[in-house]
Amino acid sequence: MYRKILYPTDFDEFSYDLLQCVLQLKAVGLREVVLLHVVDERRLQHNLLEGYRDQEAEQLRELAKLRFAEWEEPIRTEGLEVRVRIETGLPYQQILRVAAEERVSLIIGGSQRRHRRDEGYLDPTTHRLIGRAPCPILVAKYHFLEGEDDKDLCERVCTNLFDRIVYPTDWSDCAHEALSYVKGLKETGVCEVAVVHVMEERVMKMIPAEKYEEFRTNDTHRLDEVKKSLQMAGFQVDTHLHVGIPAAEIIKAAHEVDATLIVMAAHGKGFLEEMLSGSVSRKVTERSPTSVLLVQPCCVARAS
Repeated sequence: MYRKILYPTDFDEFSYDLLQCVLQLKAVGLREVVLLHVVDERRLQHNLLEGYRDQEAEQLRELAKLRFAEWEEPIRTEGLEVRVRIETGLPYQQILRVAAEERVSLIIGGSQRRHRRDEGYLDPTTHRLIGRAPCPILVAKYHFLEGEDDKDLCERVCTNLFDRIVYPTDWSDCAHEALSYVKGLKETGVCEVAVVHVMEERVMKMIPAEKYEEFRTNDTHRLDEVKKSLQMAGFQVDTHLHVGIPAAEIIKAAHEVDATLIVMAAHGKGFLEEMLSGSVSRKVTERSPTSVLLVQPCCVARAS
């Protein structure tokens, strides 16, 4: 399912730990890891006539090679192929270009939370990748816990990344596409799936009150159909029907079931409206303390 993954990194504090987590995808067909570092041209000294200094860029490229040399052997020890690419330019543009050239099945995005009480922070590069990538994006999250003596302790939440999944659906074709990815993760050890549908408060206010029960009944029936489909694939499944703001209710459901991963479509119904107002998936990815696997729109190439 995820034969080749692209792991872009700027070598931040927990980048190597994240790599160890995603190697769990070996259970669903991972065979090759492409390690990518982009020397950000905006951080290089520029000359008005000649642009950035290539000598400085070359030094940074060589440094990246040295750092990747420490990463390659553990990956090979897992029986996986590993390739290193070091590019110069704008990070998100280079990531998209390399992902297309390498025809990867998954891109690893980056996000981390500073403290449990804080709203999540999505780095600008990952933010730009959402909706543009030619394949799914996995955005893994970390929690920082305040320890004794004011020291920060890092809790790596992706240790059991594929444990309990929340699968939100709005019944769109792309949500159905995301369901196939949920089923494909069975071999990673996923046992429990919570299927979530949110009856959007804004929409419900536009229909007659006497229609509420009809909508609830229809959505309950659809949830049961998805539940049966997942049970046939070997999962333990419960369903959740919420009313409210979709992103907030999805995050709430993930908290209620202590989910380790949310798998959802990058876009759902009303694609143009989502682009203008900010998609539900983007808001979930930004604000959720739970890691998120975003499946790109159906018109984009599927994972191989």
